[in-house]
Amino acid sequence: MTTTNLKLTIELVPATSWYSNMRSIMAKPQWDTLRRKVYADYHYICGICTASGMLHCHEIWEYDDREHIQNTYRIYSPVSSVPLGETYWPGGNSGARRNLEF
Repeated sequence: MTTTNLKLTIELVPATSWYSNMRSIMAKPQWDTLRRKVYADYHYICGICTASGMLHCHEIWEYDDREHIQNTYRIYSPVSSVPLGETYWPGGNSGARRNLEF
């Protein structure tokens, strides 16, 4: 991936992965353990702007279109005020649409 210097990127999500994320496929105790580890790894500040506040846990995926494989590339903790418009898919969640500005 050549965007290593960028804080935010646009992520195109294949239709087969719409509405899927780690939180929805993991058991709640596993997800809670993972997200708390991510928050601690980022010292309880935003992984984008270093602000403190309510954190989320966001994953970035790599896709192999030829082999139809998706892998977690990175997990980080954006603060809730960071726009949720990183990931776009038609009919995406209402929070992402509300915060997306073009």
